[in-house]
Amino acid sequence: MRISNRSQATVVSYCRAVIKLCEFHGCLPKDLSIDQIIDFLWYLQHDQGLQWRTLKIYVAGLRYYYQEQLLDSALASQIPYPKEKPSLPKVVSRSELQQVFDSCLNLKHKVMFRLLYSEGLRRTELVNLRLDFIVRFLQHVLPKRFTKIRHYGFLSTRSKKVDLPRIRALLGAATPEKAPQLTARAVLLKTTGVDPWLCPKCKTDSMRVIEITPSIRGAPNRTFSKITP
Repeated sequence: MRISNRSQATVVSYCRAVIKLCEFHGCLPKDLSIDQIIDFLWYLQHDQGLQWRTLKIYVAGLRYYYQEQLLDSALASQIPYPKEKPSLPKVVSRSELQQVFDSCLNLKHKVMFRLLYSEGLRRTELVNLRLDFIVRFLQHVLPKRFTKIRHYGFLSTRSKKVDLPRIRALLGAATPEKAPQLTARAVLLKTTGVDPWLCPKCKTDSMRVIEITPSIRGAPNRTFSKITP
């Protein structure tokens, strides 16, 4: 497994699956049939109460062992994967998050929890996070009341309208032509070749805007907001 570039966690999980199978039946895996392997998976699912994600790791480990170690691809292909049961993540409210953060008395643990939640890091990514990376990242964070300046000199926002024509005149350079202002329809036609106004039914004529329905939420239309009683 090391030669095939498997991670340490994968090696441990696959070895655990084979060891558990041997302990369950009390014999070597090469002496087992497919029915006995399915009995073992049934025991893990119903007696041990393992979730389908954990069972999937067990099946992957057993399949790898029978295919790569025992060279029995036919038996390995018969070991069934568990049926996936996708579930939506539980949404945590702001008050519950605040309770989690406030319950951490250790400042280091509080920072770790906030990093996990705000950046969406995995546990291994947080453990392997190096201090020099955080220091380099914080160099791009400006102090309070500082504004990041993206252009300076003759390209600054305040002076480029005056400085750039003067520089071009001194250098004898031609003024570049302004790029045409393309509509959203023209941009889609140029980039994707798809006309968003084309009728989806007849594919020959263009659609026309008949009415724009105002949104239910948000600020009122300006025409109504300017009306005074």
